Amino acid sequence: MSVSKADFLDAVSTELAHVIEHRVSTSGSDRMVQMWQRIGRMIEGGKRSRPALVHLGFRTFDGRSDAPVVKLGCAVELLHTAFVVHDDVIDRDFIRRGGPTLSAEYRDDALEMRQNRRDAEHVGHSAGVLAGDVLLAEAIRLVHESVRHEPAGLEIVEAFHSAILSSAAGELDDVLFATGVGDPNLDRVLQMHRLKTAAYSFEAPLRIGAMLAGAPSDTAAQLAEAGAHLGIGYQIIDDVLGTFGDPDASGKPVDSDLRERKFTVLIALLQDIPEAEPVVRAWRDGEDPIDVMRTALTTYGIEQRARMVAQLCCDRARAGLETLPLTEQARAEFDVVIDDLQRRGA
Repeated sequence: MSVSKADFLDAVSTELAHVIEHRVSTSGSDRMVQMWQRIGRMIEGGKRSRPALVHLGFRTFDGRSDAPVVKLGCAVELLHTAFVVHDDVIDRDFIRRGGPTLSAEYRDDALEMRQNRRDAEHVGHSAGVLAGDVLLAEAIRLVHESVRHEPAGLEIVEAFHSAILSSAAGELDDVLFATGVGDPNLDRVLQMHRLKTAAYSFEAPLRIGAMLAGAPSDTAAQLAEAGAHLGIGYQIIDDVLGTFGDPDASGKPVDSDLRERKFTVLIALLQDIPEAEPVVRAWRDGEDPIDVMRTALTTYGIEQRARMVAQLCCDRARAGLETLPLTEQARAEFDVVIDDLQRRGA
């Protein structure tokens, strides 16, 4: 495929605008028109990193120029947006990227209608659930529509569905770990990250892009496995930034994960230090304030330890890519992806 990455991402943004415009014009109520308009504003200006991975997997295996790769990239972006909206509800966050979430917009509407704060927040979260649901439905529809006549169409649909189910399983683990259910450790948290984040953000985009281009199933699976390691590394760095990052840069409060008692890689690493384990236990039981945990994380150098685990994930991804018959250009592009991940928030 001769289309450059920049042109591809421009085409994805154009197609996404058409999807939103169509839904705005065909929605059955004024309220749904407003919701789709808000969704449209939410997806404007995104980095499109997941569609870019669809494009990379597709180009790696020299996909034909008339394949519906743009629509497939749009579906992946809509899926990501759905999970972002749902994640904000689950985490009870009203700020993302320094601005109000979709839930916050509906909360503020309710406050203007003189609802009390508790009821207004319920309205906001309810709207967030519904917005995520319609985005999931649209993403699934778009995948079916775009690949139904493709040789690997059924496999692509199955891979897309699998990513949704995996992410739900990982999100459930995340929620339950935060409530004290189960006995999480580093291995279980890494598996949670693979399910929740890597499956839909890295594995599926690379896999379905490769399959659309005609790559054999086992080769596409190898590429997806390398993507899994990248996705886990990405989420580890996200955990680091969620606690130690600059909120002005990340757009996320640095006390959110600690406040919600989320069992991240940072917590798992701290728990493995015998002297710090009682601090972790007290924090999980709600006995210690979050500044005690932050002090412990700093004292034991957990940020640096977490970045080392992320580095190991990147090394494993590189090793997996070495076994694939990639062109030099494709290898160079994967190197850029890995390098960007390692520099993220550094």
